[in-house]
Amino acid sequence: MSGLEVVGVIAGIISAYTGAHVVFQNWRKARESRRHNKQNLKLDNSLVVGSSTIQQTYEDHFARLGQRFAVGDIELTWDCGSFS
Repeated sequence: MSGLEVVGVIAGIISAYTGAHVVFQNWRKARESRRHNKQNLKLDNSLVVGSSTIQQTYEDHFARLGQRFAVGDIELTWDCGSFS
């Protein structure tokens, strides 16, 4: 193998490593993007479901306890370390 052929082989190997590195970086960025998208979708779903769940829970307790539940602890007074 001549010196010129060796230089060509070395340049090809370096080029292959450089190309593989670029492919890997692009793959990693795409993977991170997908992971963040999944997390964002989970958060969005949680916010949508959470608000309706809280509303439904409030309505269930209000139906069971009435106005006393709606008022909550505001009417409770502190008396010698206990609520009365």
